Amino acid sequence: MDKVMIEVGGMRLYEPETFISDIYLTIVCYFFWREIKRSSNTDYGNYYANFFIFLAMGSVVGGVAHLFAHYIPNNYLHVLAWSLSALGLYYVEVASAFDYPKKVKKVLNSIFLIQYIVSVGVFVGYQLFGDFVHDTTLVGVPGFTAVSISIGISLVGFVVPLHLIKYFKERDNGSGIIILGVFLSAGAAVVHAKKWSLNLYINYNVVAHIILSLCYYIYMLGMKIKVSGGDVESEETT
Repeated sequence: MDKVMIEVGGMRLYEPETFISDIYLTIVCYFFWREIKRSSNTDYGNYYANFFIFLAMGSVVGGVAHLFAHYIPNNYLHVLAWSLSALGLYYVEVASAFDYPKKVKKVLNSIFLIQYIVSVGVFVGYQLFGDFVHDTTLVGVPGFTAVSISIGISLVGFVVPLHLIKYFKERDNGSGIIILGVFLSAGAAVVHAKKWSLNLYINYNVVAHIILSLCYYIYMLGMKIKVSGGDVESEETT
């Protein structure tokens, strides 16, 4: 699918629609970060809040990478965006394990950190050694499959199971809502994988970002319930 290209003041700008949707997602994530911070200023709340603030950073960097693709000779700005978003996922993993027994949490946190480091290494390594042709005129960024796999491992491999245990063991409504948000966000993954676009100007990136914003709202509702419950105050409580 060819990219939309406009000229502004002699500058070639690619995918302005994707840039706008990235900025929209940045604003959404910022407001959700603020909502979580208002609900709880504990370590627990901060971990959930960090999920949104790093997603916001990743979205704005990704938007800039799309917009200025003509002037950026490689995908390393996208790698930075992916790494920031992966850091957000790291924090939501840590938050999901926060009120588990200390020994369990310690092991899981080590796994989460290793997973993050490996993910970033794969993102960078593919750009350095991957066999692909960099074409700035077509929608899509080489290496995004690795991002999808990393997201799947974080959410389906760790976040969902951790919250499922809390939900069935304690009937934790916050965990139930977070699980719902994760499963609904699969819709964005399908749209992106199948490249389902409405037209040239509303491409699959834009559609996926809109779906994700709705899913993030559900995440935020669940997280607010979790952090405002008052059962976890600091690192020392577990």
